[in-house]
Amino acid sequence: MAEDKKPVPAKKDEKKKVRTREQESRNFRILYTVIWPFYNIPFPIRTLHRERIPDGACIICPNHNSNLDPPMACFAVTKKHPMRIMAKKSLMEIPVVGKIFDAAGTFGVDRGNADIGAIKKALKVLKDGYPLLMFPEGTRGMNLDTFARQAMWEYGVDFGHGTGHGVGFLNNVHEMPVSVRMRPSADPKRDVPFVPGMVTSDEPGVYVPGKY
Repeated sequence: MAEDKKPVPAKKDEKKKVRTREQESRNFRILYTVIWPFYNIPFPIRTLHRERIPDGACIICPNHNSNLDPPMACFAVTKKHPMRIMAKKSLMEIPVVGKIFDAAGTFGVDRGNADIGAIKKALKVLKDGYPLLMFPEGTRGMNLDTFARQAMWEYGVDFGHGTGHGVGFLNNVHEMPVSVRMRPSADPKRDVPFVPGMVTSDEPGVYVPGKY
């Protein structure tokens, strides 16, 4: 007679995952409370229309001009919404500081490469119902190219060309310096951030030999 196996509780892993997220949120609130006086006393801020901030998953994309921006964005949203922050990889590699931010749910992104791991973490944050703070200013084509290919990669397909390139607003031809591609350009002058006013093409597509 086969030995009966004890059933594993179905919600065990779910409880563990929730506790992990709750721990991150608690650490975020602790960190928020500790650093709040050091910023808000010398740099008092006023937030308008805070009631429009949705509960749950959302993406918050402020402008980024100084190191004051990330904590100020958190203060504007308040600790009622414990955010997960996508930060530059070098910040997370700083001893002690990186560990503290990691405990509060912050994760690093390698901005010079197609960082698939960071993209997956960002999507997981949103699927888990938490707000995500990221700074798109200074974004280069390689950062956007990853987002464009993500859905196709999930099905094991890809396209062998760039996702887009600059378009001249007068002559309507391929124009430097900006482009959206997977790999760095041989010409460093073409690896430039996007700025307002740039016009680009949008060319993602799957090519199947003999079909389309």
